[in-house]
Amino acid sequence: MVLDGQGIAHGRRMGIATHFGLLTDVPSIGCAKSRLTGTYTEPDNKLFAESVLMDKQEQIGVVLKTKLNCKPVFISPGHKITISQSVDIIKNVQASIAFLSLQDLHIIWLMKQE
Repeated sequence: MVLDGQGIAHGRRMGIATHFGLLTDVPSIGCAKSRLTGTYTEPDNKLFAESVLMDKQEQIGVVLKTKLNCKPVFISPGHKITISQSVDIIKNVQASIAFLSLQDLHIIWLMKQE
């Protein structure tokens, strides 16, 4: 499930995607439009350019450009999924659908699971 919010990229490592995943016991990913915590270097203005989101010497997510000339999104695992798996899923979903909002990503991901 892709949620419009944070997973472990949260001050307490328990964003909405983590809470949702724990409550429902399904894999969950946080895909947020803004950063709550951590530091990063702005990714290049290229499709799927990425940089590491770090907090206290721990990688908590990835900052990903899903479109050119737009702000990046902040990807972090919520529950039962790794950082790299989370990024791969977001890239695959974004590549297969042109320019849908983050709110629609979770619906498409669910449809692919059936």
